[in-house]
Amino acid sequence: MLLALGWLSAHAQADYIVVNSGSTVNLAAQPDTYPEYVWFYNGKVIPNESTAYLAATQEGFYTVFALNEGGCPSDFSDEFQIIFGFPPPTGPSDQIFCANSQKTISDIVVNGENIKWYSTPTGGTPLSPNHLLTSGIYYASQTINGIESPDRFMVTITMVDCSDLLFISKKSNNNFPDVGDLITFTIEVHNNSSIPVTDIVVEEKMPSGYAYISSIASAGIYNPVSGIWVIPEIQSMQSVTLEITVEVLEGGIYKNIVCVISSVPDDPDQDDCAEAETFPTCLLVYNEFTPNGDGENDFFKIRCIDDFPNNTLRIYNRWGHLVYEKKSYQNEWKGIANRGEVMFQEDKKLPTGTYFYSLDLGTGRKPLVGWLYLMQE
Repeated sequence: MLLALGWLSAHAQADYIVVNSGSTVNLAAQPDTYPEYVWFYNGKVIPNESTAYLAATQEGFYTVFALNEGGCPSDFSDEFQIIFGFPPPTGPSDQIFCANSQKTISDIVVNGENIKWYSTPTGGTPLSPNHLLTSGIYYASQTINGIESPDRFMVTITMVDCSDLLFISKKSNNNFPDVGDLITFTIEVHNNSSIPVTDIVVEEKMPSGYAYISSIASAGIYNPVSGIWVIPEIQSMQSVTLEITVEVLEGGIYKNIVCVISSVPDDPDQDDCAEAETFPTCLLVYNEFTPNGDGENDFFKIRCIDDFPNNTLRIYNRWGHLVYEKKSYQNEWKGIANRGEVMFQEDKKLPTGTYFYSLDLGTGRKPLVGWLYLMQE
């Protein structure tokens, strides 16, 4: 049969107990009606202990089995552990906070149960959880089963000026891309302070005007799905960078915003964000047309030319002679010359063949050049 192992007290039964050093824990085998019991401590038989009761004075693991009148043994009881005292909480022994962040005792990072904070290594009155942090040393205990750890964990707190802890910037290698172009955004995070900053989390979600292609981080890991860049540490007066290559899509939002959302210590600035906006053009030159009056493809068409009202279009023949020129071109050219010798012909129609265009968008960028094929039918 299976025996249950408990301890004689008003406390509820458990598989362990934490008591002060020097205490005695009275254990009882249940049921306690068998003629003989065998007790074990840390896996070894305890000599001269054959009743259902044991006064345990050492910390460790206890178990027991019973013998009936015929000497047949029962199953072993569940194991029971006695702990004389226990260690204090654990955690980083040096922690940094911003002086103007209004952090309290409850913001100190420790691992433990029922934490109490003190200003002294022993004795004293526990500090309020709302106690505002200042630079100095604090001591933490933990309490289990109503017993407070005799030792305390010491944490040194340093309050620093975080008025400009981190600086973030962002730029694009092409502010005026064409739809379909690949461009690269470069994000830089700089530590302006005199201390290392750790556990930096940066949010960099691509807006709808771009499709993610690839990324390279000089430190940390960037997740393109969540848009989160996690940086383990930036040393004082050092920078880390993230380069993200994207494809420019037709339509969508092109303003790209990146922000530092957390760090240790926390930067109290609410403006740790940067943005870079591009101004894509959906320009597309359709380089074949048939100006035969059938209502289909009769004009030399440039998609989105309306976005550039100050444009100038020039058409040259294969010998480099200017045959057409128009300011503020609006997709109205039907292959009729307005420059050069051809314009003096009766119908001014240019012959079938290959021509070259130069399109000045009037934005200060160099003209777009290419070829077109005009087919007269």
